[in-house]
Amino acid sequence: MYSQHQPMIQNYARTSITNWNHTATFVVATIRIRLVEAVEAHTKLVKTGSINPRVFFGFKNSSLDYLNSFEGHNCARWALAEDNPATVVAIYSRIPGLDIVKAGFLATLTHGVGGCLDSHNIKLYNLKPRSFRTHHKMLWDTRLAHADRYIKLCDKLGGTEKIWDNWCSHIAAKYPQTYKDGGEVSQFHTHYIEEPPAF
Repeated sequence: MYSQHQPMIQNYARTSITNWNHTATFVVATIRIRLVEAVEAHTKLVKTGSINPRVFFGFKNSSLDYLNSFEGHNCARWALAEDNPATVVAIYSRIPGLDIVKAGFLATLTHGVGGCLDSHNIKLYNLKPRSFRTHHKMLWDTRLAHADRYIKLCDKLGGTEKIWDNWCSHIAAKYPQTYKDGGEVSQFHTHYIEEPPAF
């Protein structure tokens, strides 16, 4: 799962700003949306430029505008030049619409660090979601300290690979009509790199 698919995504994302943008846009698509729906909408966006308003709704439009802006491209360059996990997550948490959790997800895809402690993982690990909250007026030192605590929590839970693999197995078990196993859930994350799944 992780060991096969994450390196593929990371290599792709770090090849160009366009590829990084595709990766970040996928993270935006997954906010409050089931994976299979996010993959379908993101595939259409990447291939045709068509935006599904059921997936890219409300605040997500600001996220897309930012990612396609000069400032968003600078964010990509800044993050890709960093190798400190907390710094990467802190940088990504400045993207409009991304909280610390989705910043952690993007860091997983582009750097192999952090993790996505979303609503499923909150229940799996009995976590307190309020401790993850950030806001865009947060000072950099505060944001960095917050990101550092998040990275340490991910490490405490077993690390990036374990969080990824456990999440994929959990989603496969929860939606057996959609996925045959955790490996297929994991592979769905590569939809914009490999031939996308049929819908």
